[in-house]
Amino acid sequence: MRILLFDLDETLLNSRKKISEMTYESLMKCRDKGILIGVSTSRSEQNSSKYINKLQPDMTISSGGAMIRKGNECIFKSEFTAEETADLVTLARKVCGDCEITADILQGHYWNYRTEPSLLDPEWGGTIYRLSELFPAGIENVRGN
Repeated sequence: MRILLFDLDETLLNSRKKISEMTYESLMKCRDKGILIGVSTSRSEQNSSKYINKLQPDMTISSGGAMIRKGNECIFKSEFTAEETADLVTLARKVCGDCEITADILQGHYWNYRTEPSLLDPEWGGTIYRLSELFPAGIENVRGN
């Protein structure tokens, strides 16, 4: 069994954050020859979904290895509880002060950036939410406001 495993940004995606038609066709020719196609990215699964939906990879490694799927079946998942996440956010704020923080979960990408990420990169689309939505009953204390 052989597999071609690709990162998304600056590897599989071109400078316009697209999979070129030539690249897509080449990958499909490889698949026709029995070679498995995979994606390995630091992006969350949610933020990678449009590329995953197009490629239908045999394997997807997302969130820097925290989620691994073989086809549609999740075969590995490593995640923090809400309490652990809140503790990590609190520690980051204590050590780094007013820092930018992101948290990726299956439902989306949460952030407290000073500039809205979708203004910096439209690829974020509808997958980003304010970090305060992840911790509605206490983010103000976590963020130091």
